[in-house]
Amino acid sequence: MRKKSLFLISIFILIIMSLTGISHASDNDYEDIDDYSTVNTRENIRDYDIEIYLNEDATLDVTEKITVYAAGDEIVHGIYRDFPTQYKNKRIGFDVKQVLLDGEGVVYSLESLYRGARIKIGDEDKKVPEGLHTYTISYSAEREIAFEDDYDELYWNVIGTGWNFSIEHCHARVYLPKGAKVIEDKLKTYTGLYGNEGKTKDVYMYTSGNYIDYEINEKLSKNEAFTISVCLEKGTLIEPSMLKKIAWTLEDNVISITLLVLLIFLIIWQFKVWKKEGKDPRPNVIIPKYFPPEGMAPADVKYISSMGNMNKILEATIINLAVKGYFKFEKGESKKTIKIVKNKEKTGLSDLKGYEAKIYKEFNEEEELKYSESFQKKIQNILDDIEDDQKEKYNDKLFFKNTKLIMISIIASIICVTFSVIAGIIVNQFAALEYLSQLMLIIPIAFFIAFITSIIGSLKRNKSIVLIIILVIFLIVPFIMVAFAAMVSILNFIMEFSLNVWSFCAVLVDNIVFYKLIRRYSEEGLRIKEDIEGFKMFIKTAKDDDFKEKTPEMFDKYFPYAYVLGLENKWASKFEDVLKESNYSPDWCTYAMFNSGTFNVTAFTNSFSSSFSSGMSSASTVPSSSGGSGGGGFSGGGGGGRRPEEAGNRAI
Repeated sequence: MRKKSLFLISIFILIIMSLTGISHASDNDYEDIDDYSTVNTRENIRDYDIEIYLNEDATLDVTEKITVYAAGDEIVHGIYRDFPTQYKNKRIGFDVKQVLLDGEGVVYSLESLYRGARIKIGDEDKKVPEGLHTYTISYSAEREIAFEDDYDELYWNVIGTGWNFSIEHCHARVYLPKGAKVIEDKLKTYTGLYGNEGKTKDVYMYTSGNYIDYEINEKLSKNEAFTISVCLEKGTLIEPSMLKKIAWTLEDNVISITLLVLLIFLIIWQFKVWKKEGKDPRPNVIIPKYFPPEGMAPADVKYISSMGNMNKILEATIINLAVKGYFKFEKGESKKTIKIVKNKEKTGLSDLKGYEAKIYKEFNEEEELKYSESFQKKIQNILDDIEDDQKEKYNDKLFFKNTKLIMISIIASIICVTFSVIAGIIVNQFAALEYLSQLMLIIPIAFFIAFITSIIGSLKRNKSIVLIIILVIFLIVPFIMVAFAAMVSILNFIMEFSLNVWSFCAVLVDNIVFYKLIRRYSEEGLRIKEDIEGFKMFIKTAKDDDFKEKTPEMFDKYFPYAYVLGLENKWASKFEDVLKESNYSPDWCTYAMFNSGTFNVTAFTNSFSSSFSSGMSSASTVPSSSGGSGGGGFSGGGGGGRRPEEAGNRAI
């Protein structure tokens, strides 16, 4: 048990370390497209002039004139301009119309970039002469307008946070559609570093009939942004058509739609396989049975009724051997342990099953239920023998677990998820990778919850209250503190990717349902299962006045069956009066084991389970770039688009 606990705690610490890293990464919800490390004091942007035409159809036509002083430091062959086009919930349309240098045509290329596109302006074989040069970039964009219930909003990063140069002067003008009505109290500007709450820049804003002028009267330092928000009354802009909205919805939800379509095909295959391999025979009406199936030991009853679950089988078999007179339970050296003593008078083993005889032979004359390496190996061998015996007798005879079909379904589900994510990456790489990163955050937390529940359950069974307190104080509490940000991130994730999350959950639920349905009983197996259910029904029945054969001998005989089925207390309650009248004192348990001088089933099973767990639990489980400084003689920055590229400061 000690080795197992150390092993589990080691895994737990690794989970915390991994979650810490993930949580730290998730704190940076937005990472600028360009992150420069060098500081240039000679080169800068002397003037940044932007004209934004907001069209009636809610598209944008933008012209940027960027006047730079090139000195051959970072601006050697030209500049580049990055545009974010991919967001968590959408991908915007972006089309370059024209690129000029000092009023003349210039060589440029449009490159794909994580989260967007990059216009690389200049010839790699030519250097830009030292001095002032003006780059003109004209482009169009769509899906940049937020259609709210009460207004329509243009939220635009006039200058993004990616520029590695200071900007001496910035002017922007937004041309509005004819008849546009601006909501004056919603006009806002944001300036400064991302997330910074310091002093804002002095922004001059002038509103005319068909345009709004913005001018910054202070220098913007490198990586400082300038963002505007313009809200118009409803009716000024024409919202996209229903057909276009549907197309965008399909594009924005390509992961979930692809996954759900593939899931339909998977369900069709599962249904056909279930009809052929997983459909149970017609069941009979279950009626109470006073006895378990004839000729079956407790191990057989549990194994058949649960389709192969080995839980409590070894304990019930040992109790059954004690009831038959081969063992006797005594108090161990420690108050928390039980000692199993062989009955030397029992010499013949002919009435025992193979694994029962092996247990009797393998056990010492006195075997205390406490952990040791030799005891671990002994019990593991016995468990293996019991499981091999059960598999040989019942698997693919009385029931069919169809494990191969379950594995095929799981692998097919993984392939479906993989294909849907690939489709998402093709359409919107940023959103798909954000979805994956958050999904990877949920999975270890789910494993952690199951893991820590297992540890606490194991410690509770061993009544290790001190270890539980230590675990809570030194491991769980720090983890909760670290994981709090992760949990907030998960809630945001569910809100942002709700359809993707539910489609992923649909795949999980589908596999769980398939796992339950594809396993089936044979005709013979189902009849035996129904007899077992009838016996369980009899145990659970409150009134059984017609049953006249209740004796202490019968209580002993079927107590191991009730124990393995988890109904030992119910079984004891049915015999309560009979046991009291006969002053029941089982031969298989010494008087010293009694609770206050009276045999008590609950006290015995709790003591036995706790001692068995501490002695055998270890035995029964085998431990098992986006940015840079513009290398190659090009330098530039980013801007344009909506959240989350806004600056941290605001001025009205």
